[in-house]
Amino acid sequence: MSEIVEKKKRGGRRQIDLRPREAHALPRKYRTPEELQAAIDNFWGIIADSGRPATITRLAAVLGLSREELCRYGVTDLYGPIVLAARQRIAWEWEERLAGAHCSGPIFWLKNNSGWRDEQYLSGNFTLADFLKSKAGSDLGTDVK
Repeated sequence: MSEIVEKKKRGGRRQIDLRPREAHALPRKYRTPEELQAAIDNFWGIIADSGRPATITRLAAVLGLSREELCRYGVTDLYGPIVLAARQRIAWEWEERLAGAHCSGPIFWLKNNSGWRDEQYLSGNFTLADFLKSKAGSDLGTDVK
């Protein structure tokens, strides 16, 4: 069944849009959280056998979803905890790679996929003069008052 949606464009012109009533509610590939969990468990077996790194995109591909579809599963109440646990395990595996000699790739991945930042946030009541005094004292090895 379809519904007719009438929109107004700039300039007062009207545009009629004929679309399915449930256009946003496409059928899900995984009908139950248990099905999704079983597929994610299968993903970990594939990763262990292949020796390849676990990524969000690889997880989505093994599940037969796009990365965007997997993210949409992640914001639902029913499937969200399962997707979040998988994302956390992937981030954990990338964190373990930081101990290796080549850690710039894992740092890049963690910054872009896990919300890591290099920024430092300071809060409190201080002035620039106080900051400069403290820096001058620490550089000289004495406290400046």
